[in-house]
Amino acid sequence: MHAVERLKAQGAPVEWVALDGVVPFNKVGVGIATTGSNTHAAVLFYDFILSRTGMEIIKERRRIPTRPDVTVPYLKPYKLLPFDSQALESFDRYVSQFRDIFKPRS
Repeated sequence: MHAVERLKAQGAPVEWVALDGVVPFNKVGVGIATTGSNTHAAVLFYDFILSRTGMEIIKERRRIPTRPDVTVPYLKPYKLLPFDSQALESFDRYVSQFRDIFKPRS
């Protein structure tokens, strides 16, 4: 969805649709390695990413910010549904189910 929004901003004739008013998205984590050479700089970066300014930059990059005070206008009418990482454990089953449902007609 963020890629489509970026392409739209560049003038591409594309659009996306939310099924049943729900937009799934991937949660992205930020972490600090304890063995890094400059952990203080990492902590400052972490603090910046979580700040309002950092989330505004994430929004400008057409990603979904996680702060409630940084909103994305085109997402306001929709319910955001975080992608369940446990779904990856059943990925093959979901692919098989998808193919069964959407198999080509003979």
